[in-house]
Amino acid sequence: MRAIAREAGVDVSLISHYFGDKSRLLVATMELPVDPVDKIRSVIADGPDGMAERLLRTFIESWDPHHEVFSALVRTALGSDDAHAPMLEVARNVLVASLLEVLVGEERELRASLIASQLIGMATLRYVVRLEPLASADPADVVRQYAPPMQLLIG
Repeated sequence: MRAIAREAGVDVSLISHYFGDKSRLLVATMELPVDPVDKIRSVIADGPDGMAERLLRTFIESWDPHHEVFSALVRTALGSDDAHAPMLEVARNVLVASLLEVLVGEERELRASLIASQLIGMATLRYVVRLEPLASADPADVVRQYAPPMQLLIG
């Protein structure tokens, strides 16, 4: 954030004042139709019990109406060897970072990455590849089938 402030010719506190942390600045620059920071943090704030179901339901309900935006983000990330592609930054700095705040126990970093990979993998097949029957499945059916194995990683 210091480098961005220096480039913009402002004090870093000004960026922090308007955007908060680095994840919020990233989301603001991407002009996403949904704010993944608010969505993810509200789901995670309710604790680990039932988190997989809440996370999946929120993720699908947020992205179903904007599947073309999600598809573009994923295609950009997959079509590039840029380790800082926007989709990867959101996964790393929003999803994984938020999960690390609540996951406890052994291998929590690996488990957070696996949960992110499950969400992004499911969404890639649903919105980008459009693999049937997942692409047209009712969100409630996806959540019902997919949440239990994801919950095992949450603990």
